[in-house]
Amino acid sequence: MNVYLDRDGDLVNLGSYGQLGIRPVLEDHLERVKFHDRSPLLFYPLTRPEKSPHYVAVDPERSFGRPMTSEGFISTAVIYARFSVGESVESLVSDYDITAPYVEEAIRYESVRSWTVRRDTAAA
Repeated sequence: MNVYLDRDGDLVNLGSYGQLGIRPVLEDHLERVKFHDRSPLLFYPLTRPEKSPHYVAVDPERSFGRPMTSEGFISTAVIYARFSVGESVESLVSDYDITAPYVEEAIRYESVRSWTVRRDTAAA
């Protein structure tokens, strides 16, 4: 875990020998965290390089902190698995009673995530 201290406009990483954090990058990521009483409550992971919608969420109180859609709270892994074996977006929308953008974003998130896991595993 990284803890940053705002010192004279610089974000200093207290756990990395004073390494400076890049404020715009950190702020972009912190915008994706929903807080309650100064504690992180919910995280919306990045699903694409540009501005990602808040359609995929990670909530430690739901689904054991595994990624899910923020509408309907459906596991992104389940949606991706069903799509990967040939089910259509329309079928998934109907089965889970959520809108197409949430299904599409879950598929996008898991396809990138599964590619990253395969790449990292192959490199090891």
